[in-house]
Amino acid sequence: MRKRIIISPAHFTLGEGSGSESATAVKIIRDLATVFDLDVVTGNLQGPSPFSSNVVVHELYPGPVPRWTHRRRLQFLWDSAQLATKITQEKHIDVLFHLFPFDHHHGSFLPFLLPKIPLVIGPLTLPIDLLKFPDEASPEAGAAGGIGKVLLARALLPITGLLSSATIRHARMIVCESEAAKEYWSGIGEKNNRFTIMYNAHEPQFASAKRGAQIAKSDLASWGKKRPGVMLITVGNLFRRKGIDRCIEVVRQLAPRFPFPIRLLIVGDGPARQSLEEEARHGSTIAHHDLSTIEGQGRLSINFLGRVPKEKMPALYAQADIALVLPRAEAFANTAVEAMATGLPVVATDVGAMAEIIDHGKTGFLVPNDNFRLMVDQTAELVGDMKLRKKMGAAAAASVRKKFEAGRIRRAWLQIFQNV
Repeated sequence: MRKRIIISPAHFTLGEGSGSESATAVKIIRDLATVFDLDVVTGNLQGPSPFSSNVVVHELYPGPVPRWTHRRRLQFLWDSAQLATKITQEKHIDVLFHLFPFDHHHGSFLPFLLPKIPLVIGPLTLPIDLLKFPDEASPEAGAAGGIGKVLLARALLPITGLLSSATIRHARMIVCESEAAKEYWSGIGEKNNRFTIMYNAHEPQFASAKRGAQIAKSDLASWGKKRPGVMLITVGNLFRRKGIDRCIEVVRQLAPRFPFPIRLLIVGDGPARQSLEEEARHGSTIAHHDLSTIEGQGRLSINFLGRVPKEKMPALYAQADIALVLPRAEAFANTAVEAMATGLPVVATDVGAMAEIIDHGKTGFLVPNDNFRLMVDQTAELVGDMKLRKKMGAAAAASVRKKFEAGRIRRAWLQIFQNV
């Protein structure tokens, strides 16, 4: 008889176009559904169900997505645990799975309502302190209530921390998305053999992108033609934490060193976009989303593309020569994995789990978070050496195929639930 698993909660919004965390949840659920029968509790299902018929989706808040607040998050955790309890009264359930972003401010009510059913939680990430990055905790960034809510969460930490620590102590298996996350969270647990690492699987379409391949005319109008010189790319939400301002300053300082054009593509959007565009205009030829206007203008181009659909990102990465990933803080840089999968060397700050992604000197360069001069110098080394770029890019693609291969990670997820 197939095991039946309750995934509660799966994510507040669940769907393929609902952000990276939701997309990861969808992939994990699909993998589990190949072997197990699932009941999935979510807040809001975006579009039709992306799952097979043996996955029953329970939607708590159908219709327009409610405003996301600290209080709403706790309410969601409680509502999802109550619904899971109701499901167990109707069906035999073998395992509970808390598949939801997890930090010190929240845990799960499942250990209290259903203490006798084995619980798996994860994947746990490194927490980010938003008090250090107030633009990311602002209403413009989608965080209702802004920095005041972050301060409230801090004040409630003694209470909510008990919930998260109780969840970790009760869980039969704790999945972490990196060694860095495991080291952090295992300090709260008592049995370290319950912790396991599960990297995010890279998506095959990135590995299959052909470097320098001709792009569609519709994309050419917004991305621009590949021209002589070196093209760098950085991808991420436009918050201060993501370090896009560092990328802009890096290429600005690089331009006088080389006789050929240098171009930076910035992919993403966010509350810092206007200030970043102003910064990019200062001292550079142009900073504009319409790349067709920059033909032949100057040695430095900095271009804001806004959000690019996920399915078009492999082709865009394949037009570039180097990826810059320079966040001030990061849990796990999926953009570094994507860039490497397409054969790009990466210059990155050594934060979070970056050292688990990039092999310094072989697949890219890792730079201390506070050493801007080295960020410029290591990028310059790649800009000035095509052979090194190709060598590191090939090593980067091979590393991703080995370490983040989707089939191996899928089998590891299945084994966890087969053994619980």
